[in-house]
Amino acid sequence: MGSLKGAPESADPLGIAMRSLLVPVTLLSLVLVSIVADGGPRVDSVEAGTAVRMSLEELAAEAELILEGRVLTKLVERRDGRIVTDVLLACDRTHAGEPRSFRWLTLPGGVLASGEGLLLAGVPSLDVGGEVVVFLSAANDAGMRLPVGLAQGQWSVARTADGRRFVRQSPMARDVVVSGAVEQRALAYPDFLARIAAGRRRSPR
Repeated sequence: MGSLKGAPESADPLGIAMRSLLVPVTLLSLVLVSIVADGGPRVDSVEAGTAVRMSLEELAAEAELILEGRVLTKLVERRDGRIVTDVLLACDRTHAGEPRSFRWLTLPGGVLASGEGLLLAGVPSLDVGGEVVVFLSAANDAGMRLPVGLAQGQWSVARTADGRRFVRQSPMARDVVVSGAVEQRALAYPDFLARIAAGRRRSPR
C-alpha cells in the first residue's frame, strides 16, 4: 500500500498526481491556500489533472490495491518541502492486493495547523471515522498511491436502519469527470462486490 508515514517524497505533488493516474487526463484547477498576515485566506490557481469517466468495473480492473475499512486518523505535515496527508486505515477487507490489518495512505496536499495548505482538485479527502472503499494505483517512485480516476476511486459505505450496507461514489467525482456522467446512485453492497469481482476478472494484474 502507500508509503509508511515519514517516507521521503522526491517529486512535487502535481507531478506525482499526473504520473500516478491510470486514466487520460485534461486540465482543471489546483488550489493553493495560505494564510496572510491579517489572517485572511489567499487563493492562487494553477493547473492540475482531471479524469475521464470510469465504470466501477474499470476502476476495479485498473486498481492494484482495493481496500475497505475505516479511517482512524490523518496527519498533515510538510515533508521535504511538500505538504502531504498521511491517512491510517483499519482494513476490514482487501478486495485486491496483499491483506493487512492497517494501512498508511499518503496523499499529496492537505491543510496544516497554521492554515497553510495545498488542495488538489480531484484528490479526495478521507474523513476520520468514515467507512470507505478506495481503489488505488500502483505506488510511484515516492511510494505514494492515488485513487484510480481521482475522486472516482473513493466510495463511502453506509447502513440502512436494519443494518444492510450500501455504497456510494464520492460526490467529488462529478467535479473531476470531463466525459460522461458519474454513477451517483447508491449500490447495494452485494451488487457492489459482484461488480468489483467482474472487473477483477478482466484485470491484467
